[in-house]
Amino acid sequence: MQVTRTYLQLTDPAQFVAAFGDFPEITLAHVPIPPPKLYRHCYRTVGEGFHWLDRWDWTDDQITEHLVDPNVLLFVATRDGNLAGFYELRRVPEDDSVEIAYFGIVAAEFGRGFGKHLLSCAVRDAWALNPKRVWLHTCTLDHRNALPNYVARGFAPYKTETYEVKRSWFKRSWFRFPRVNFSFQLTRKRKLIIAGVLLTPILAFALYTWSTLNWSYSDGDRAGYVQKFSKRGWLCKTWEGELTMVSMPGTMSEKFAFTVRDDAVAERINSTLGKRVALSYQQHKGVPTTCFGETEYYVVAVRVVGQ
Repeated sequence: MQVTRTYLQLTDPAQFVAAFGDFPEITLAHVPIPPPKLYRHCYRTVGEGFHWLDRWDWTDDQITEHLVDPNVLLFVATRDGNLAGFYELRRVPEDDSVEIAYFGIVAAEFGRGFGKHLLSCAVRDAWALNPKRVWLHTCTLDHRNALPNYVARGFAPYKTETYEVKRSWFKRSWFRFPRVNFSFQLTRKRKLIIAGVLLTPILAFALYTWSTLNWSYSDGDRAGYVQKFSKRGWLCKTWEGELTMVSMPGTMSEKFAFTVRDDAVAERINSTLGKRVALSYQQHKGVPTTCFGETEYYVVAVRVVGQ
């Protein structure tokens, strides 16, 4: 991708068109000995959306070496203790000029006219150093209002240059400078995906369990004598019983294992122990785990059929 850089300058203080605003809640101060942490915060916070990469990875030693240069001056603007913007002035002894090397405001200050005000302050402080000219440069990666703001303040373009930026550079810069809103949306989307992945099997299991418990494979009655009947289970307790069925005298008895989930039915069975009863049941196949019963035959009613 091609990027165009434009150099602009003021060669006479009379060319400067000031646009100072009324911002009593903002404090602007020259920081004589900026700590690396402050400089890094200014550079990254303001430059994150405009692909400022040159000094992104500077170490504390590199920042300190840069700031101890007497030709470098840092001015920081704050609102309620939070960064609002900053600018860095650099004396250039070779041609007795002052460069506004870095200038910008945080996103929260956009649209308030603070950019014009802070630029006016930067130009004022640059001319206070008595240079022959004040200059700066901008490029097509900067905010769309940057160049119009400079021109409105009286800066005249005097040189342009075009250079190629590889797309891999953009990918790296976007990786390093994620937009806050975009990050939030991406995080929220990921949370929804993770929640869906976790909840889908749970909901599927719940639906399957509900269907097996409410869909009856078969219905019927078994008659005989309840031989065993007790409530048991480690965590999920259900009534489990055994019905002895005798079809004809002298033949082997058949045992029917059953489950009761209704306490009212269980109470009725307990009251008929020793009597011949008929148990009405529903057969539920595929019920997962033994929490719902140790058998697939669920007794739903009981009646006495003989002594």
